[in-house]
Amino acid sequence: MNKQMDREEFTQKVVEKVREQIEDAVIESREVMKNNGVRRTGIAVCKENRKLVPFIYIDGAYEEYQEGRKIEEIVGDVMEIYENRGNLGLEEKVGLEELGKWEWVKDKVLLKLINTEKNQEMLKTHPSTPFLNLSCVYYIALEFQKCECCSANIKKSSLNTWGVTLEELHKQALENMKRYVKDEIKSMSQVLAEILLKNEEREFAKEMGTLVEELIEPQEDVSMYVLSNEFRINGAASLVYSDKVKELAKCLDKDLYIIPSSIHEVILVPVKEEGHEAEDLKEMVLDVNDTMVDPAEVLSESVYRYERETGETSVVI
Repeated sequence: MNKQMDREEFTQKVVEKVREQIEDAVIESREVMKNNGVRRTGIAVCKENRKLVPFIYIDGAYEEYQEGRKIEEIVGDVMEIYENRGNLGLEEKVGLEELGKWEWVKDKVLLKLINTEKNQEMLKTHPSTPFLNLSCVYYIALEFQKCECCSANIKKSSLNTWGVTLEELHKQALENMKRYVKDEIKSMSQVLAEILLKNEEREFAKEMGTLVEELIEPQEDVSMYVLSNEFRINGAASLVYSDKVKELAKCLDKDLYIIPSSIHEVILVPVKEEGHEAEDLKEMVLDVNDTMVDPAEVLSESVYRYERETGETSVVI
């Protein structure tokens, strides 16, 4: 039985095999810092006179390799991702000249919410706006279909290049979010039903049609709601610009606890008159962050509360 490669050997082997399939490019492995200071490994494909550098993460692929997946299959996946991105034509369309013009960039600026404390190093070089104990940071969405599948983070130096202030950047990002990124609020049962329909085979889903319809049907006594966006990417940012929380609180005639499920969504829980819910929810947040959420996707360890009387959101615990 062949000895398995360690992570470094695996990465270099994938790089070698990708080099065999892509001509006129420098193929190299890189380690990059993601959200919350998490470091991830990927493959960069650098071509001459191209500003955009496709970067394909392979951390998860190594786990698949350890479980017995063949390296040829993994390389095939890498090539498919690379070719799909190439089909968008962004590398040919976007260059230094375009990215250096505010008029070209401004309609593509979006924002996302991140943990302030866990991203101190990154925030030194990236413009940010405080939101509660979190931070709004900004990026250029080059392809809106998946909101962040092809994007570039905005650094402080870019503001000087464009000749815009942080306030102008934030205002433009809010306008774009409202225009291009549809916010959504659904009951937890609706979300679970949609996941079921998406993941199960079509025939099996048909057999379960009645059950799924019951799950999707609005219920009078719903205890949890999910706020995100239509892409389910960076959906927690909906808190910054959406009126959905206000509308739900008014509809239920209750204040709402806001649970930071991840950077992609938050959970809304109607506040009850009795009990010490906030403490219980805090324990749940800590447990879920430790056991179920990717470290790079953790948003916060706090519990928040929306007050329907004042329209204000605050940190509870």
